[in-house]
Amino acid sequence: MEDTSKDVKAEEVPAEPMPTEEDFEVKETAITPFEGDYMEVTVEVAENLEKYEKAINSIMNFVVRRTYAGDWVSHDKESTPLEERTVNMVGAAAERIARDLGMQESNRTKPAKKMHGDKHPGHYYYECEGDFTFRGRTVHAIGMASTLNPFYSKAYGESIDPSKIREEYIMRECWRDCIKQGIKMWFGLRKMPIMKLKELGYDISKVKFVNFKSSDKSQTAKNPEATAKPKETDVPVTDGEQYNITIENMEAKVSSGGKPFYKVREVEGASFFAWGNAQSDLIQKLTVAWKSKQPISVMIKGDKYPTIISIVQ
Repeated sequence: MEDTSKDVKAEEVPAEPMPTEEDFEVKETAITPFEGDYMEVTVEVAENLEKYEKAINSIMNFVVRRTYAGDWVSHDKESTPLEERTVNMVGAAAERIARDLGMQESNRTKPAKKMHGDKHPGHYYYECEGDFTFRGRTVHAIGMASTLNPFYSKAYGESIDPSKIREEYIMRECWRDCIKQGIKMWFGLRKMPIMKLKELGYDISKVKFVNFKSSDKSQTAKNPEATAKPKETDVPVTDGEQYNITIENMEAKVSSGGKPFYKVREVEGASFFAWGNAQSDLIQKLTVAWKSKQPISVMIKGDKYPTIISIVQ
């Protein structure tokens, strides 16, 4: 997508309150009344769900493979457990994905400059809108960038006068954010659970983490039990280790004692063992992952003879 920020003159409008993520979602949401035979449509949808799931999984795996180290950011309280964290994609990754998938952009509006008002004198933000179409489906997205972003407004711990911030940078970031919002909406990437990102094969050690300290007055600090999980939700402890693998081949074998097992080879060359026959639940789930070429999260035990002992749901 070509950057035409130099060719477009910003349109300045009066000051108004800073929009929130919820404001964007309200603007982007529209409900169309259902028309037609409800039962007939429901049956048709059910019959095609498996194909649809495979298609979406393939696209999602492509999206994740096209993201690099640092393309995902997690903002949360420092006390939030890893499994409860969410991640968001950065604008540069969204531009790359839109280009590689052939997503079409249309109806982009001129960027509108809006002042933050008396609370933040001199500071402003840009807002623009656009439509993003992929395979016949179009979503409407809103992009926004502000001089209050610490990336622009801070240097060496000191505040920068907004008049010294390059305005074209804010405008360009606004357009990039619009693309990012379009990609996130199309593929349901708003606040993706970090464990889902791991399940899709991304190395979550490459995620950028931004941690916020809890206020001394918050319930998390004053009363940890207020946000503690019930004991019933504790996950059973296992002596295996969790890995995400993509299976290249599975070969049925029989041990010297007559017990069936499979030798599982993953795309990186590592080999594992999995006990069971073709009808066992473990082998069936591994086979589905192999045939569909989708990553699967498994628990593996042992060093000399690494064995897949379970599937991580």
